[in-house]
Formats: sequence, C-alpha cells, structure tokens
Amino acid sequence: MEIRLVKTEEEKEAVYRFRYQIYIEEMRFKQFYADRDRQTIREPLDEFGYIFIALQENKVVGTVRVNYANLSDLGYYLGLFDMESVGHFHPQRTSITTKLIVSSEFRSTTLAVRLVLAAYQQAIKDRIKYDFIECKPNLVNFFLRIGYKLHKEQINHPDRGKCISMILNLEDFEHFERIGSPFLRVLVKQN
Repeated sequence: MEIRLVKTEEEKEAVYRFRYQIYIEEMRFKQFYADRDRQTIREPLDEFGYIFIALQENKVVGTVRVNYANLSDLGYYLGLFDMESVGHFHPQRTSITTKLIVSSEFRSTTLAVRLVLAAYQQAIKDRIKYDFIECKPNLVNFFLRIGYKLHKEQINHPDRGKCISMILNLEDFEHFERIGSPFLRVLVKQN
C-alpha cells in the first residue's frame, strides 16, 4: 500500500469520488458540497489543503486533508474550533485535519493511523504546533490514543451535526511518551 500526497488532478478527482462513495453512498452523511451529478465531494478547502491518498493496487482506499490556517480560508472552522485559543501560535502555526476517510475493508487495520501519521509528518516539517480535528463520539478514544486531547466537549458541525472538538500539540513529547503515541517516533526523528 502506498500513502502519499496527491500528485495530479486525476488523483484529486479520485479522492473526491472516494469521499462521495463513503460519505454519501455508504454512510448517508449530509454534505453541502456533494455533487450528485458527478458523484464527488470537492470543497473550497481542497484548493490550498494537503490531500493525502492511500492506494491499494491503484485503488483509493483512504484519504485525509490538512489545511494550514495561514494558507487557507478556514471559514466557519475558525470559530467552530476556537482556534484563537492557542494564542500567538494562531494562525501561523495552526492547522485543521478533515476528511479522514478509510474504506470499509481497511477500518480494522492501521490505515487510519498511517494516514494521520503522514499528515503529522508534513505538519511537523512545516512547523505547525497545533492541529484541530472534529469527530463523532465513537471515534474520540481513537484520537485520544494517538495523542489528541479533548478541546471542546461538543460542537455543532454544519455537515456532521453534533461532534467533539479535539486538539493536538504536535510537539508534546511528554504526552506522546506517556501514552505511547505513534507520533513520538516522528517527533524524535524530526528533532
């Protein structure tokens, strides 16, 4: 399996179709940017985001997107995540992670962690300090185990409804060491 940044417009289109297949056809989520004719989900955040793709035999099986606050218009996410709560680190060293999607046959594997690790590695390289993410309550423990912390108990996401807001201090060596985070290895290697 290959996990990397998308390289071509064709790969981006494949990611947009994959999002539609999972979010609309499988999970029946409401998505404002769903294009029913083209069967894609393409959002304004895609323009300046880092989109990672997981390919198994040239088939998209996973994706995640990261947007840096200093390079993207994050729109409602600024208030939703209360990104200014990290003080002077915002906007230069803050990001959001969205659209972490794994196909059903890989949900009980390490693929989600590997996608998040790829995004983390890019963000560390680019000196991001804080990353924000939202998830449904059933995924909170997954994100806690890899190193995120609760940020806001409950938020109301325009597409996903009631969610939990979480934050990651990308440089929190002690926390990563204490919980055995997969981020620790990348952080140690980077420093």
